[in-house]
Amino acid sequence: MHSCYIDGPAGKLFVSIYSPSSVTSASWVLLCPPFAEEMNKSRPMISLQARALADAGHNVVVVDLFATGDSQGEFAQARWDIWVDDLLFMLDWIVEHKPESISLWALRSGCLLALEVLQRLSSSVNPFVRHLLLWQPVLDGQQFIKQFLRLKVAAAMMEGQKLTVAELMQQSAAGEMLEVAGYSLSPELIEPVSRIKLKESRLPSALSVSWFEIASNAEKPLTPVAKTAVATLQEQGIKVDIATVAGESFWTTQEIAMAPNLIDATRGSLAGLVSQPGGETAQMIMVDALAQKSVDAPIETFSEQPVSFSCRGEQLAGVLHSVPEPAAEGVLLIVGGPQYRVGSHRQFVLLARHLAEAGIPVLRFDYRGMGDSSGELLGFEHISEDIAAAVDCFQSRVSDLQRVALWGLCDAASAAAFYAPTDSRISRLILLNPWAYSEQGEAKAFLKYYYLQRLFSRSFWKKVLSGKFNPGKSLGELSENVSKARSEDVPVDTEAKADSGPLGSRIYNGLSRFKGQVLLILSGRDLTASQFKDVVSGSAKLKKLLKQKRFTVCPMDEADHTFSSREFRDEVARKTLGWLQNK
Repeated sequence: MHSCYIDGPAGKLFVSIYSPSSVTSASWVLLCPPFAEEMNKSRPMISLQARALADAGHNVVVVDLFATGDSQGEFAQARWDIWVDDLLFMLDWIVEHKPESISLWALRSGCLLALEVLQRLSSSVNPFVRHLLLWQPVLDGQQFIKQFLRLKVAAAMMEGQKLTVAELMQQSAAGEMLEVAGYSLSPELIEPVSRIKLKESRLPSALSVSWFEIASNAEKPLTPVAKTAVATLQEQGIKVDIATVAGESFWTTQEIAMAPNLIDATRGSLAGLVSQPGGETAQMIMVDALAQKSVDAPIETFSEQPVSFSCRGEQLAGVLHSVPEPAAEGVLLIVGGPQYRVGSHRQFVLLARHLAEAGIPVLRFDYRGMGDSSGELLGFEHISEDIAAAVDCFQSRVSDLQRVALWGLCDAASAAAFYAPTDSRISRLILLNPWAYSEQGEAKAFLKYYYLQRLFSRSFWKKVLSGKFNPGKSLGELSENVSKARSEDVPVDTEAKADSGPLGSRIYNGLSRFKGQVLLILSGRDLTASQFKDVVSGSAKLKKLLKQKRFTVCPMDEADHTFSSREFRDEVARKTLGWLQNK
């Protein structure tokens, strides 16, 4: 894989290209990416598939569209026409390299993008686009947008407020910006997406389509909607091969999930397009050609460069935010959960740019098995070697760097606490909602925060009065959680090893051995933060430790786990920068 920034139609785009190692291939595949968090959660699967296709002899282009991923811009600036132009721009670049065939690869809402691109192909590109590869395609833009807006409706219900999708659509039609799950959606994005339907699209008759539905059971029959869509394409004379593949819904799961059967099926569907065999290892053969378009800095006041470094024989991908003035301390941003180096609602990208603008260099990276990095996903408890390799890379790229502050959210915060005392280069820690899970802690958090909040919730009592409340089921869940919460406390073991024992004990072990300053940011509306607070309240030693002057605890009472609003995201950035500057 080779990555770089290039000048796109509206701003600088982050582009990754996977190619066969030993031959020049004439088969190209361009990804039409999915929307928002679906892209974040799908990134490891996309990267794995791109490597597999490159091994099979294809060149694969993965581009972060303007205001998404690692590309320039904020999501509020995103426009549907810009995204379509970005893909058309990449198609023009591919045609410059004399392809024999080009396949559009569309995941979920990327299908809607592909439909628009196919309508606007230039005469120089049209003869080469011969194949459309669909993964669980979205077929109706309006339904997709309404489904996404339901996230805001659900959030409002949790606050006891009444809101409908129809009201949100009216607000957008009136020109209002909508903030949903940390993403700011403009009317210029919502309206064009809402009008796209596969059944109303006319596609080139020479196009062939490989369509894969993903389900837990490969024998699951196709939905009536999918059958109707296939019939619509066939009526246009388009050849469609559709199949159901067994696998997890990796674009929506709470943890990183993969679908190996889909990898194999996709490679097989494109086999006829390869005119020459590929090499064993995927790597870029168009480096020189891409470098001609490469640019260095997506932001005026600092520089961003893709970086690659090794760990245990695997290649890890990252983005370095370097600054023009010498800096003795930088921030290494560790990623956790189902995200990759971009972060939920691009929080990590925006935070890194905020710090870099203030003169603090930042490195964001994907550890093994995450995002664009190769290797097996070992989990946050086993990434010390990844962190060490990232610190090495950081220091090799920023010559004046002497000290590194680790920044982590959730399980990445816990991983940072485990690692910090083992490396003298680590100067400070910024930990957000550390993951200190235990079954008992989860039960206590539910009792204290979930059930108590429900008693004061207007929607709960409305449900009770309407007769929709199921007391038997709810009392059963309550009884189970009470039983778990009453089980014997697991004390914080001050002698626990860094790599074994309860998470609370291991976090205490790391923080007590680490002698640098620590900033703790804890959300008020988050079960993970609540469990950590319970661990603290149940341990006199941990409580005493956090009262030392080197610890700063910042509560954010209204924030959720990922700080999913512009207000909360910006506040985290301000707190982080202010604390780092207050030496």
